[in-house]
Amino acid sequence: MRHCTIIFLFLLAAPLLYTTTSARTWYIKPDGNGDAPTVQAGIDSAAAGDTVLVACGTYYEHDLIMKSGVCLKGEDSLPLCVTLDAQHQGKLISCMSTGASTRIEGITFTNASLGE
Repeated sequence: MRHCTIIFLFLLAAPLLYTTTSARTWYIKPDGNGDAPTVQAGIDSAAAGDTVLVACGTYYEHDLIMKSGVCLKGEDSLPLCVTLDAQHQGKLISCMSTGASTRIEGITFTNASLGE
């Protein structure tokens, strides 16, 4: 009987020991009605392996901070589709991480200071 109890407890605990995380795509829209209201909010919500997919349009944001392991991507991969405009209010984006898993693709950056 003790053997059956141990097997039963293992079977109950096994799903807790083996969890898989799947990458998520955070869709950002210019009107703020996407999965997050802004590009930075999408980056903040994302985890390593996730993609922040930005719909075509112009986004007026500055001093964005990129997360390690996140892909920031314009929805159709053409840089002229998505524009991040800092309106001369600061740097546009800071990337503190390194590695191939952190990517920025298909986005035009404009009106930002060069920073230090």
